[in-house]
Amino acid sequence: MKKLILTSLLFAGTTLTGFAFVAAPPSVSTVTVTGVKSTSATFSASVNPNGSSTTVRVLWSTSPTSFSDSAGTEPGSSSTALTGNSPITVNRELPTATGGATTPLLPNTTYYYAIGAKSSGGYTRSTTQSFTTQPLNPPSSFSVSASEITQTSIPLLWATPTEKVRLVYSTTSFPVSATTGTLGYDGTAGSVTVTGLAAGTTYFFKIYGKASHLSPTAVYSSTGSELIITTLPVSGTPTVTIEPEKTGTIVLGGSQSSVTFSSTGTTSGSLSAEYVVSTPNNGLDLPEFGLSLRGEVLLNAIAPVSWTFTATGLTDFTYSVDLDISGIPGIQDDSSLVIVKRESEIDPWTSPVNGTTVTMSRPSAGILRVSGLTSFSQFGIASNGLENTLPVELASFSASHTGASVTINWKTVSETDNAGFFIEKAEIKSSSVEDINSCCADPASFTSQSNWISIGFENGQGTSTEGKNYQVSDRANSGLWVYRLRQVDLNGNESIVGIQGLFIEGVTEFEVAGNYPNPFNPETQIRFSLPDAGQVTVKVLDVLGREIAEVVSARLTEGNHSVPFSGAGLSAGVYFYQVKFGNQVKTGRMMLLK
Repeated sequence: MKKLILTSLLFAGTTLTGFAFVAAPPSVSTVTVTGVKSTSATFSASVNPNGSSTTVRVLWSTSPTSFSDSAGTEPGSSSTALTGNSPITVNRELPTATGGATTPLLPNTTYYYAIGAKSSGGYTRSTTQSFTTQPLNPPSSFSVSASEITQTSIPLLWATPTEKVRLVYSTTSFPVSATTGTLGYDGTAGSVTVTGLAAGTTYFFKIYGKASHLSPTAVYSSTGSELIITTLPVSGTPTVTIEPEKTGTIVLGGSQSSVTFSSTGTTSGSLSAEYVVSTPNNGLDLPEFGLSLRGEVLLNAIAPVSWTFTATGLTDFTYSVDLDISGIPGIQDDSSLVIVKRESEIDPWTSPVNGTTVTMSRPSAGILRVSGLTSFSQFGIASNGLENTLPVELASFSASHTGASVTINWKTVSETDNAGFFIEKAEIKSSSVEDINSCCADPASFTSQSNWISIGFENGQGTSTEGKNYQVSDRANSGLWVYRLRQVDLNGNESIVGIQGLFIEGVTEFEVAGNYPNPFNPETQIRFSLPDAGQVTVKVLDVLGREIAEVVSARLTEGNHSVPFSGAGLSAGVYFYQVKFGNQVKTGRMMLLK
């Protein structure tokens, strides 16, 4: 009798059932989601067709129980058929602009998803997982470079978006959506200069967040950040109309300032602003003390600038004002500055900051802000840079250095019986730049020091209503130095009229310190520091990136450098300087005025 021995045979992608071979169902593993944005995501899985033609589909829903169990009936992103007996990585981006799903996902929404794979051998679906899309918001900050506003252009800046932004504007009111008004910008950059504008005109800008998915259906944030900005007028002061119960930020071109209303009354009105570069009349009629960012300081000096705001018809308002101090000469430490305020030029200055209802802050470099104000008038910048009201009215006093080379500059507004100035310096034994604050907080504390070193003497003008610029050069080793001006009148009386701390340290990295002055007309200095000697190229470009001039192309020594650039012969507007050192390139923006 013969025995029949049946041996089980197993082939890849098949199973033996009875005496019939049946294809194995596909397998799905390693399911993940990456690249999650506000309206899109990429799904990945490892799928093994197990020898049969297999279709893969992404299943998703805002409900964890609404999936279909058969591939092809649930809306999703399908694939071309997969074949083979080895795992294959499958990636699907949703939404997609060509084929499959074109409807974007919803921002800030939790989705449940799975990967389904179907072949003649059966259907396999992964376990359900979840993810949450990113919120879609306007940029976290939205501002204007007020000093660079012209009659026909406005430079806007915002926080670099995680996806995209869309900027729209109008001359009548804020656009009601991202697709209304005039398009100013659509993309991924963090700034733009809107050109082709009309002089003396108010523009209402609104910026929205925009999803970066590839679907032809654009998605924008439901809200936008707003700015009201006026271009420079042909003549007169810029003026803007304020609607009833309006809040938000207003920038009046040429005023070097911005006003943000936190509340306004039920009546409409207007606001105008004037920025004047000269020492205010009765400028030194100051309060004895004022509250600065560093605390209470003695006030003996007024900066040669002022801002005058005139409100008409406005009632019951509260606002903050940002004052741009970046163009004021001689400022080395803005933490000791005090914003002062007065009703008119015949009134004495007051210090509105009390630290409770009216506060002071520094929102960004070169900007001082006072919040909680309820009336408009004239503003000025005071400090403790002078010791007394003297026969010489000093507009500015500063000390700067390039390496060991020190330049001392000062400017008078007027002089009475002025014989001249002794320029002196003293070394403070310290290793910290922060000690400048303490060493210069009280100028009187240095008048009796015995270690002052004389640099030289500069003759004065006697009596003159015209100001004069003075400059003296010096050299100093690294460390903390204090420079002072000792003024002598024709009768031999002496007074300390200016004192300035200067910290000189070795250069440790390649840095670009900007250009000064900025804005400029027609000359400015482009400043940078080199940690080592090397080849340096400095170029100036226009807004289209075209090279305007090559300022420097040479091997320079380690240390601080300042190279001059003249805009004579160029049109007014925004330009960029590019400083290249080795394989490092740094770029800055500058504004040429005419």
